[in-house]
Amino acid sequence: MLKLRQSAYSLIELLVTVSILGVLLGVMLPGMNEFLKNERLTTQINSLLSHLQYARSEAILRLQPVTVCASRDAASVAS
Repeated sequence: MLKLRQSAYSLIELLVTVSILGVLLGVMLPGMNEFLKNERLTTQINSLLSHLQYARSEAILRLQPVTVCASRDAASVAS
């Protein structure tokens, strides 16, 4: 005769697992926010350095001073 073995989790096992996950998430989330903030800042700094390096190479190539401006369009730049 063939015996079928059923395997299932008990309610206590599920509650313990959910509790452990809750504690781990509670500990990890504040650290994750700080990590994301630092990554955004690093990205912005790298972008600025890239723009400055490009401006320097253009100034050398053209033998003229180059200005780096934070404006998105040339129309709003004061001369």
